[in-house]
Amino acid sequence: MPESQTDQDRIPSGEKLGARYEVDHLIGRGTLFDVYRARDIEDGQWVALKVLKPALSVNLAFCNELEKRARAVQSLVHPNIVRILDVFRARHSVCIVTEYVAGMTLAERIERTSPMPVDAVLEIGARVSDALAFAHENGMAHGDLRPQNILLGGDGRIKISDFGLTHAVSVATESQMQSVLHWVQCMAPEVCEGGEPTPASDVYSLGCVLYWMLTGTPPFPGDNAIVVALKHAKETARPIERTNPASPSALNDIVTMSLGKEPKDRPENGRAVQRMLSRIHRPRTISEEPAPGVVVPEAPLRSAPPPSQVREEVGGVPRFLIWIRNLLLMALGVGVVLSGVLLYRIFQPVKDVQTPSLVGLSEEQAIQMLTDMQLRGASRIRESSRPTGEVLSQSPESGTMVKPGRVITLYVSRGPRMVSVPNVTEMSLDRARELATQANLTVKKTSDRWSETVQEDYVIEQEPSEGEQVKPGSTIRVVVSKGPEPLPPEPEPTWSLGPYTGADAGSIPSTPPELRTARARRFNMTIDIPSKGIEEPVQLLIVVGDENGENIVTDEQRKLGEKVIKRIDAVGEKVKVRVYLNGVLFSEGVR
Repeated sequence: MPESQTDQDRIPSGEKLGARYEVDHLIGRGTLFDVYRARDIEDGQWVALKVLKPALSVNLAFCNELEKRARAVQSLVHPNIVRILDVFRARHSVCIVTEYVAGMTLAERIERTSPMPVDAVLEIGARVSDALAFAHENGMAHGDLRPQNILLGGDGRIKISDFGLTHAVSVATESQMQSVLHWVQCMAPEVCEGGEPTPASDVYSLGCVLYWMLTGTPPFPGDNAIVVALKHAKETARPIERTNPASPSALNDIVTMSLGKEPKDRPENGRAVQRMLSRIHRPRTISEEPAPGVVVPEAPLRSAPPPSQVREEVGGVPRFLIWIRNLLLMALGVGVVLSGVLLYRIFQPVKDVQTPSLVGLSEEQAIQMLTDMQLRGASRIRESSRPTGEVLSQSPESGTMVKPGRVITLYVSRGPRMVSVPNVTEMSLDRARELATQANLTVKKTSDRWSETVQEDYVIEQEPSEGEQVKPGSTIRVVVSKGPEPLPPEPEPTWSLGPYTGADAGSIPSTPPELRTARARRFNMTIDIPSKGIEEPVQLLIVVGDENGENIVTDEQRKLGEKVIKRIDAVGEKVKVRVYLNGVLFSEGVR
């Protein structure tokens, strides 16, 4: 692929995939995947995010099979197997999230130092064979074991990655298969010919890896993948001792057996290889010097005996032969005794132990209990509504009598499957219900309130908030807008026409001379000027109409919210009063 296209495919730092994984940077490119370091924003942990290459993502059958196999491997939980944490689709590709192992691949280690020290080869071989044994005992084969898929952590961890990918690759197109033919460097002959991976084929691959570590080259090197595949089927690998004389013959024999052309010629599975490797003891250099603090007595010097004594015989048999015979008999007797003790210790009956009841315990508690009883635990994850990490069942069941060291399989709850809450704010209630239904959730309106920013019948706020993880079927509680709060109604103009209460109230003489008639009237008028809705200062104008015509009683400025009382003098049975505020008729009435 051209470099420019490669740069276009690269996911930028900070982009989120699967709603919870934030890309940090690209850490590697393989045949199938681009691998990024990413942060799980829910728990803050670093993870490895493997994104299927765009050229392969167009093959739907390939993607479906790859996703299926990855989910199957999620149940394998072992300290020497890279754990798959999540599988999802994003950017039109399959994305696989695994635990992040900082360090290097075994291929990089071999390239730096080869041949590798025997101690390191035995350590890596023991860890890898134990991981394969666990997978084989759980009905799975790796199918693609090679140095590139063995990770060496900086903290000493040794882990196998990419279980089961050959199952998915088998459904890829022929052109895509050509791009992964370099895998055959460690592939068993029967798998090269299209057979299904088995524990025996994994043993063959492990033999290739051991050979590679001990010699620095694969057992059948070659530039052409087809030629390499034919060598696997027809040729015998160059003896290890010719390249690495320091490799123990017992280790060389294990490698040779593992590279048997027929599955029946190899160790049966990973557990068989692990047991064979455990029997190899690295050679120790025995010093010819006496141990510190041990005093070796000096023998007194003697002159050579005369010839007559050298050939002294008893009953026709030389004395020194009788002495040698006695020593041999003594040694034989001691050997028989020691052999008997050793055989007893090896073959003495081992007392069975009863498997405890582990259901309901946490995974950590169950593993500790098994360890205390000299048993081993292996966890397999299951979907369940029970709390995360709780043991759902076990195999064999509690009360079963087993040998010490037996693996007890624990089926552990992953916890209820959670869904992410969508954002339903600032949308109609109907649209909020539609989005919630798509996420297998429901919406419930709990209240409504006025809002100056959110239109009527749209969601103002929600609980739980966007992005929270909840159980399927959970309810999103929402508050719905009633729209902007209307202004309170302006108070009706209040004015009263009451009796005049001044000092001269109630007496006709108090009426001005020009109004002193039988029909003269005097009364008070009360006006409440509104507190808002008009400009200030308020121009107050009062006009009174009576038998003498209309007269302006007052024309003055007042303040908002002010209460005004005015005395009205008029003539006639009916008096009409009009009140204007800022030139606009505010109210009118007749008394």
